[in-house]
Amino acid sequence: PVFESGTPQNNYDIKLTSNNNLAFVFSDQRNFIDNDIYFQLFNNSGTTILSEPVLVVDNFFIDDNVKFIESDHNGNVLIVYDSGDFSGTRAYAVLVDEIGSLIWDSPIRLSLYESDQFIKGLVKTESGFFVMWADQRSGSADIYGQMIDFNGNLLGSEDGIAISSQANDQQSPTMSYNQVNDNIIVCWEDFRNGVDFDIFCSEID
Repeated sequence: PVFESGTPQNNYDIKLTSNNNLAFVFSDQRNFIDNDIYFQLFNNSGTTILSEPVLVVDNFFIDDNVKFIESDHNGNVLIVYDSGDFSGTRAYAVLVDEIGSLIWDSPIRLSLYESDQFIKGLVKTESGFFVMWADQRSGSADIYGQMIDFNGNLLGSEDGIAISSQANDQQSPTMSYNQVNDNIIVCWEDFRNGVDFDIFCSEID
């Protein structure tokens, strides 16, 4: 095991960093109360670089669940995660270096709009990171996103960028970054006609 805590570990992701180390980030309930986020790093031989996983995100009585991670050009690791309790779930991001120390002052909330948000995707582009999530602000499932530059600044609206907010549900989104054209393609299942689901796609530049 990566770490034997004797408590549930779940919601993980792995990514090869730009320094050719393997970052492993996971949620752990070792405090017996809620899920917190831990960081471990392996070299290219599979040996742990850190003596034990480093606690990165810890919010009392709030479950912080890792969704995706990505590396910047300096070997730092962006972690995007759902953070929620009985009052709802919000989308967050945090950047750490290769020893698990925070680079930005604190985690960044990706949208200030008070609605349930569940992260569905993350890509790295030439100018930063794009995060996509399912959003319930309209009363049905919509798709929103946010662009973060490498310094931790939000480049989209503080409420998020609407990718699709049509009537009824838009769900199961996927996305891919086109490095040649420097744009992002998002596709999803769409129930806007109220009869059946169709596949729609949108380009984000």
